Amino acid sequence: MIRLRVFGLALAVAGSALAEKGATSSDEAEQQALLQLLAEETEVATRTRENADFVPGIVSVLSAEEARALGARSVLDAIALLPGIEVNRDPNGAATLRVRGIDAFFNSGNVKILVNGLDTSYPVAAQNSATLLMPLNIVDRIEVIRGPGSVVFGDFALNGLVNIVTHAGRDTAFAGVGAGGERLVGGSLSGEGGDWKWQFDLTRETSQRYDAPGRGEADETRNYGALRVARGGFALKAAGLVRDQRRLVVAAGSPIPTLRTPKEHTKALEARYDWRFADDDRIGLWTRYSDADYAGGQFFVADRREMGSDANWRFDRHHLLAEIAFGVLDVDYATLPVVALPPNLPPPAGRRPASVGTKLSSHSLLLQDQFDWSEQLSLTAGLRYDRFADVTTRITPRIGGVWRASDANTIKAQYGEGFRTPIMTELYDSGTRNTQLDFESVSTSELTWIHRRQDSLWRATVYHALVNDYLGPAGPPGAGFRNRGYLSSRGIELEASMRLGDAWRVTANLTRIKTSLQTPTPISATPPKQTIFGTPDVLANLGVIYQPSEQWTLGTNWNRVGARAVPPQKVRGYSTLNLSAERHFVAVPGLSLRLALRNANSAQVTYVLNRPIPNPPLILDYGARAWSIELGWQR
Repeated sequence: MIRLRVFGLALAVAGSALAEKGATSSDEAEQQALLQLLAEETEVATRTRENADFVPGIVSVLSAEEARALGARSVLDAIALLPGIEVNRDPNGAATLRVRGIDAFFNSGNVKILVNGLDTSYPVAAQNSATLLMPLNIVDRIEVIRGPGSVVFGDFALNGLVNIVTHAGRDTAFAGVGAGGERLVGGSLSGEGGDWKWQFDLTRETSQRYDAPGRGEADETRNYGALRVARGGFALKAAGLVRDQRRLVVAAGSPIPTLRTPKEHTKALEARYDWRFADDDRIGLWTRYSDADYAGGQFFVADRREMGSDANWRFDRHHLLAEIAFGVLDVDYATLPVVALPPNLPPPAGRRPASVGTKLSSHSLLLQDQFDWSEQLSLTAGLRYDRFADVTTRITPRIGGVWRASDANTIKAQYGEGFRTPIMTELYDSGTRNTQLDFESVSTSELTWIHRRQDSLWRATVYHALVNDYLGPAGPPGAGFRNRGYLSSRGIELEASMRLGDAWRVTANLTRIKTSLQTPTPISATPPKQTIFGTPDVLANLGVIYQPSEQWTLGTNWNRVGARAVPPQKVRGYSTLNLSAERHFVAVPGLSLRLALRNANSAQVTYVLNRPIPNPPLILDYGARAWSIELGWQR
């Protein structure tokens, strides 16, 4: 089969090159190119370990090492290096993504955020996950799906998916300081004994002004941890986040600032057991538990319990994936925007105020087949069934193909759908449970051409996404929400990466986006298309990495975010320049010193965030220049 033959050839050539002491520079270049191809394997597209070129859909695999060389310090900084994604920060410094121009001011842009495959966020609470702010020091790579990922990963993977993979089999230690009173410390520890293997990653970051808009004061502490333990067919994973803040906020019309103490505490665990058979066939049982405690402008306390079984099985030219899962979301407490009911008037039968705890159950079934039609052509078809209590049921399809036209050229095409359930704010905005809401869903068609040589990679993607049953406010706060329109996004994403000699590497990408929204009204069932607030017309990156010797790595990245429409005007775009220099000390193996400068050109970085009617969009200043110095060690 094509994927196995390519991987086998890569391993054979790499092993042969390592065995030959007198290998030529051409042989070494080919070896490095093939090893790089293997390094871009991912599981997020189909849950089967394959190279990103050979899976349907648009998947980017970005190594933390490369992102750091280009000046990135956090996962959010690294994602900004990819095409089609604009990064934003809200007034509390939390991160959100705008993928392919499709906006959402909460839920991290309707992008599902995972750590080692674990869902640590609670989008139903309308919260942006601070997991995106994790320092890259404990990260191995970041896997990103642009476009819907719901067939494989379910609810809230509407616009995409981010899987943060922490270190494995590595020991590290690091400490650093930076602008805004930033302090960073942490490390990774791995080990094995008998049949046991384990990895533990932990980092702590504090700051006063580093994550605040307008250079304001914001005392903040963030702690991240991840644990993986395995023995035979048994595996245990855990991940957690503790974020605490102290912010002075000046309310409109009041000269006196008030102290706010937002917090985000989440953790997730998964235990599973796999029975493995020949040819990597397996059947697994798993159970998951997670909980969340949010406080700030609103409060949310909940836990989620899930259990299920999945299987990967090969026969003939088919590779089947099947999963069945059951889950319960138990909301203990939630104070969300509500309108008070008249005194002594109970809620209508079957409905509850948002502050009263409730349980939402769900179950799902997934079937997917990867079929190798020939050595050049493979097809993937998937179907997912979901049922959510008090919402409705949904069947989500996906079909894609990968054609290896030649050794250097690959063409991929896919049609896929994604969805999200209504969140607590949408369900309870009117003060009682809204039972009229349906899923918000997206249908995406995309076509990609990939040209790969041993020293270069070129990729071009065209796509069209249509968000159906767009969820939005029915009027001012308290009027409730409804499925009220259609959002369309079209665009082209161009990417290039090349090596120039032994010391230089250049990466570049350019994205053009056009979005529009149609919102039916009682007067017009087919209103004119409207420009989406805050969507940039262009996104671009140009990065250069220079390694003159084993001791030095120098890097720079130029990032461009185009003008954004905020009718009746536009918010100017901005261009930032990030710089990085890392020195490796030969006398102490594994020891390095790294300096980084974010926004070295002091650009006026502004983030535009939509808010529910009648609130105007927020335009936030995050343009401060920021420096950092880190001392690290690894083996």
